[in-house]
Amino acid sequence: MTHKEYADSLRLIADWFEQHEEIPLQSTYDTFSYYALDTRDEMAMLAKALGGKVEKEFEDDWFRLKRQFGKITFIATANRAQVCRKVIVGKKTVVQSVPESYRDESVEVDDVRWECDEPLFKETPDGAA
Repeated sequence: MTHKEYADSLRLIADWFEQHEEIPLQSTYDTFSYYALDTRDEMAMLAKALGGKVEKEFEDDWFRLKRQFGKITFIATANRAQVCRKVIVGKKTVVQSVPESYRDESVEVDDVRWECDEPLFKETPDGAA
């Protein structure tokens, strides 16, 4: 499918929803999730193409770029390790529940810091990431 065919198909779906207000919107009606990115370079290309005000969001192992299009938020998601650098800064002890023993145990895990301050993640004059 080409980009034009995809865009034309989305317009047909939009027209159909406009004609059928009796059909409920799905629970995620206010977001358009995009997962087609596999590399940091692809995320950088998308950040530039989005233009406007692009928000960055970091959560656990995930990195997201968000941009508002009318009432819908476009959200591009990638694994954080694909776009940031994981730096191990030491060890820390955490408590985990162990289902087999029905008790909590302390375990030592890596204490990490994510470095995401490369050019992709710096604000530009037009607000893009």
